[in-house]
Amino acid sequence: MLEIVVFLCGAVVMVIELAASRVLAPVLGTSTIVWTSIIGVILAALSLGYWWGGLWADRSPRPRTLSGVILGASVFTAAI
Repeated sequence: MLEIVVFLCGAVVMVIELAASRVLAPVLGTSTIVWTSIIGVILAALSLGYWWGGLWADRSPRPRTLSGVILGASVFTAAI
């Protein structure tokens, strides 16, 4: 079950990355610099999230905690 959740969350991150490029394209264009910036921001956010999530998972290794984090992230993403 955990593998499926991780796979789906990764797919959602890729969709958000593509959506970000579509949002920024009319303003900044689709140059290599824009794509590099988007990918860099996504990778930095993933790195911080994995680090923070790892610390949190060590303190509270329960499926309910993971569900709450994913729900919070989805609400935050929908708000954007």
